[in-house]
Amino acid sequence: LLDHLTQYENKLDNYLSEFEERDLVYEERAVPELEYAFKHAFTQEATYQGILERGRRAFHSQVALGIEKIYQERLEDYYDELAHHYSRSDDPEKAIEYLLKAGEKAKRNYANDTAISYYQNVLELLDQHSLKRDDWKLEVLEALGQIYHRTGKVIEAENIFEQAIEIAKEMNLPPRRIAKLYFWISDTIWWQGKYDDIIRYGKMGLEILGDDTECLESALVNTMLVVANSNIGNWVEATQYVHKNINFIKKLDYTVELRTAYVHIIMMDGDPNSAWEWTKELKKRAEKINDQTGLASAWLRQGIILESKSDYVNALVMHNKSIDTFQNIGDAIGSMSPYLGAARALFNLGDIAESIKNAQLSLEITERCGQKLFIAMAHDILANISMCQQHWDDAIYHYQKYVEIRKEIDNVNNPVLLAWRKFQLGNIYMKKGDYDKAIEIFHEFADKNVQYGLFSLLEALEYIYRSLGKRDEFLDFCKSYREKHAESMKELPLQQWYLEPAPISEKYSNLTFTDDLDNEPLDSSWTWLNPLDDCSYKAVKLDDGLSALEISAVNGRILVGNNMSAPRFLRLHTQRLP
Repeated sequence: LLDHLTQYENKLDNYLSEFEERDLVYEERAVPELEYAFKHAFTQEATYQGILERGRRAFHSQVALGIEKIYQERLEDYYDELAHHYSRSDDPEKAIEYLLKAGEKAKRNYANDTAISYYQNVLELLDQHSLKRDDWKLEVLEALGQIYHRTGKVIEAENIFEQAIEIAKEMNLPPRRIAKLYFWISDTIWWQGKYDDIIRYGKMGLEILGDDTECLESALVNTMLVVANSNIGNWVEATQYVHKNINFIKKLDYTVELRTAYVHIIMMDGDPNSAWEWTKELKKRAEKINDQTGLASAWLRQGIILESKSDYVNALVMHNKSIDTFQNIGDAIGSMSPYLGAARALFNLGDIAESIKNAQLSLEITERCGQKLFIAMAHDILANISMCQQHWDDAIYHYQKYVEIRKEIDNVNNPVLLAWRKFQLGNIYMKKGDYDKAIEIFHEFADKNVQYGLFSLLEALEYIYRSLGKRDEFLDFCKSYREKHAESMKELPLQQWYLEPAPISEKYSNLTFTDDLDNEPLDSSWTWLNPLDDCSYKAVKLDDGLSALEISAVNGRILVGNNMSAPRFLRLHTQRLP
């Protein structure tokens, strides 16, 4: 045997030397093994076609067997080559085995087109050789559905997952396997706004899992129900399912599917500090298994949390990191949210041109995948940008689109929410100077008796009527409104809606304290609070000789909810007021 091998090697060396002299092949590499390649593709193809088909299949089989034997310690490095050679041999089952492995490897490395090609080859071989292997077909459908989902082909993904569910049921697979498929199809149809279908799949998942309530699949089913219920306004139910996941999710080994569960825990957490800790947990776990989508999602959520605190500079950094990661892995759907986040941050930082660019990119992606919620959000930010530019017709167009879509996708039993959105449209008409249209919308809003919006309504109407020189009509409106809604007005804390001449009360006749704004620094009892250290104040002289305090704040500095970023002066009273 050794003599035969030596003779074979000598012949091979002679052939290679001759081919090199004829300029047909060249030494491609010497390390780790000596490899030669054809110098011209035409020469390679002519040589290959010169071998009889039966001989070619035999050669491919021998090459594949040789690779398996020689490189058995690091076979994963050769999945692609083994899939190639076995696919051209007489062993379709071996070909499928390695096509599946090569497909999973490509999918894991986000080589989406390559993975799709491998999986489609599997389906072709199964059909061509009439192989009844539902387990292989199911594996292919699951993988293709996930790839189509992350590349924005949601209709194709939905159809594939439907096929996968049917096969899984025919195979009588365990409940956990079927429940996971329910999760994947739900995650896909969420982008199409099919919330009732998601709830249906979620309840089916809970039913088949039964008492198995703290497994991966249970966390995924809970997440489906969080997503659907929060989107239709059932916040109590959504919160219940979030808390179920919080109780056991850290006990589970992290998988790419769990990313969605972590994201919705972060989204539903009302405490930004707690939510931030969950983003760190997601990032840490995603890094361990190279879940790039998980990392991008963690950065996106950190960007949104920073937005809520008006830290737009760092929010933009996080959104851009998220965008770059989603783009690198070919996740078209994932990038729409950070594009929107970047648009919001850039808008508040005053970079209008870049804000428009990011908002338009998000809108293009959302319109391709059909997720109406994100289409509405993109129109909303574009409406705000147009208002900033005083492009009133563009602002009206975008906000009308926003209102139409929200009316379609929101809970139809919430007319108050719809009325409030129309009120915002009235504000745009008012700023444009179309007072007749604004008044029409505002009076329609008044008929809804939305008490929490009453103060904004009064402010807008007073401005319009005063601008038209019709202040008496504003007073008539106020009186008419109070009479019409007298019962509900009883509990309203605001009793005086407009200023009228009145005598000065003697109740507050004694001076309690005074400050001289000309002095620097101000009285020590005042404390200047500037949370993000980007605002300022100064004392200024007015035309009448009096002094005033002028505070300058950047965009987004407010005192609402968790966002306490506005600059302000605080004073501790050491004396009881009369």
